[in-house]
Amino acid sequence: MSARISRILVLLTVLLTAATVWPHPVAAQTGAKEQHAVDFFLGGLYTQNELPLNAGFNTGFRYAYGVSQYFRLEFETGLTFTNDAETDGLLGHAQVQVRWHPLRSLRPVDPFLLVGAGAAGYNTASSSGSSPVIVLGVGCEFHWLEGVGFRLDVGDFWLTDMFGESSHNFRVNWGPVFWF
Repeated sequence: MSARISRILVLLTVLLTAATVWPHPVAAQTGAKEQHAVDFFLGGLYTQNELPLNAGFNTGFRYAYGVSQYFRLEFETGLTFTNDAETDGLLGHAQVQVRWHPLRSLRPVDPFLLVGAGAAGYNTASSSGSSPVIVLGVGCEFHWLEGVGFRLDVGDFWLTDMFGESSHNFRVNWGPVFWF
């Protein structure tokens, strides 16, 4: 677990360093222009060995609403295509998350901390299971053009009771963001 935390901290350091060399935006966005955001993501979910499913390709959708200048409330849903020794399966998840953007002055690079909770369900032809989910992570939004950018986030995807096991799983997601 400490290796995962150190990887997350290294990535956050790289993202904050990138903020100093990132070019200035063509047109700076105001908070009123970006009250809503929609993004699509691709990535990976790297599961612990205690689970009867292996790491897989993760894809999904998010909708975010700006509650204030520093906080966003978002809904996320997605699918992870998993593979274990016997069968392929799908891990579906949905959660509500809160993002805190403490360093808004670093624009166009906008780092954030993320916390969320939801549910996940795993299905194959021979088995199924469900679990509450807790998500903790860090990430960064990169404002590329006015109203368009991309997002990178990493974190802990904690399945609290999947097949009677609790597991901390490392997740990486990347994808385009559209603000309106």
